[in-house]
Amino acid sequence: MTPTKRRNPPKGRRLPISCPPGLELRTLPGKGRGVFATRRFRRGALVERSPVIVLPEEEWRRLAKTRLDHYVYEWAGDGGCSMVLGLGSLYNHSYEPSVENFVDRRNLAMEWVALRDIAPGEEITVNYNDADDPLAELWFEAR
Repeated sequence: MTPTKRRNPPKGRRLPISCPPGLELRTLPGKGRGVFATRRFRRGALVERSPVIVLPEEEWRRLAKTRLDHYVYEWAGDGGCSMVLGLGSLYNHSYEPSVENFVDRRNLAMEWVALRDIAPGEEITVNYNDADDPLAELWFEAR
């Protein structure tokens, strides 16, 4: 079997993958991938709801030694983490985010809700910090 050739998408262009309604994934020069609105979201609207895989603390410690550690969320209360099976792990950080995430432990899911009106073409961002210290320094330089 001959391997297929990889095609790099143009910078700042939509990536050809399936996304939840109203969202698309794009590449951003100097920033990597980002999630963008393709329609208007009103303040309080559900932007995305995704299932998660919950990993216990011991597995998270092993995961922390890999690149995947940058794409998981702390799973409230038990010291573990969750790997989102949607776009939620690709939302970029902002100290002035457009969405806030909520954990649904019973259904093993996460939701992202608009903190303010979001216009079509606007990047969907989340604050990576805890609500207790939203302006804390990050492990990388925020752009």
